[in-house]
Amino acid sequence: MKNLFVIPVIAFVYLWTALASPVQADPANKAEKETYKKHNEANREAAKRELELHKEVKKEHREAQKEADKVDREYRKDVAEAQREAEKDRDEYQRERSKDVEEAQREAEKDRDEYQRERMKKAEEAQRESQKKANKDAQKKNKKDDDF
Repeated sequence: MKNLFVIPVIAFVYLWTALASPVQADPANKAEKETYKKHNEANREAAKRELELHKEVKKEHREAQKEADKVDREYRKDVAEAQREAEKDRDEYQRERSKDVEEAQREAEKDRDEYQRERMKKAEEAQRESQKKANKDAQKKNKKDDDF
């Protein structure tokens, strides 16, 4: 903004010195030097402000990076915690499943043993029935033989 103000001032001074008589060249040269001096001072001030702004932006960037690192650490911590919880839940599920499988195996073994006992009982009963029938048949045969 100051540059926009300085340009017309320089133009005015240049025109004024050009229109001035050759005798007054020395004061015009002095005015031109003053103008350059003011212009250089304004440039130095602008450079200082720009440097300050750069430092401030850099500082804000560092602070933002620190905050991002902090958020990242918290996120990683939360992810690790969630993984531990998931692993714990998976282990608990596996234990429950193992218990259920063992219980199912015991039930299956009990059922198999009971089925075997039932078969043995039926087989023994069938053998007794068969033995009784064989004994009756033998007695009938003996009776028939005795009757002859």
